[in-house]
Amino acid sequence: MTRRLWTGVLLAAVAVLLALGLTLPVIRVERFVFFSREASLLGIVWSLFESREFLLGGIIGLFSVVFPVAKLGLLLSLWRSAGRDAVSRVLFRRLEMFGRWSMLDVLVAALLVFAIKSTGLAAAASEPGLYCFAAAGLLSMAATRAIERLHGVRRD
Repeated sequence: MTRRLWTGVLLAAVAVLLALGLTLPVIRVERFVFFSREASLLGIVWSLFESREFLLGGIIGLFSVVFPVAKLGLLLSLWRSAGRDAVSRVLFRRLEMFGRWSMLDVLVAALLVFAIKSTGLAAAASEPGLYCFAAAGLLSMAATRAIERLHGVRRD
């Protein structure tokens, strides 16, 4: 397979893992023995908006949903583009901005699990959605590097 085709396969894997990471449960919280609740990232954002926590819901939605989807869109645009035109340069600059925030949401989710566990009031466990989301973040970094190589972009 060519490098371009491998990059396309990598981008497809990112898309599938991102979709799973957003929709599968990322955390399970158990209080006492009888009460258990699982939540996906999209469900968490939706719940925050329903409980009128607009700022927190907006921040989590921005970093966990909008940024990863926008980064994937940029990667797909760059993968399809021909090369070193002005549009590609602008897309690479925007991609660099999104890349800085790639794993922040995974860190926040891991800290949330730790914080809930350390309080002793409830038990928390990470669920498959968190692992899919983290894998999507890591693979998107690899896809970014592969696309940079396709376009002959050098990192300084």
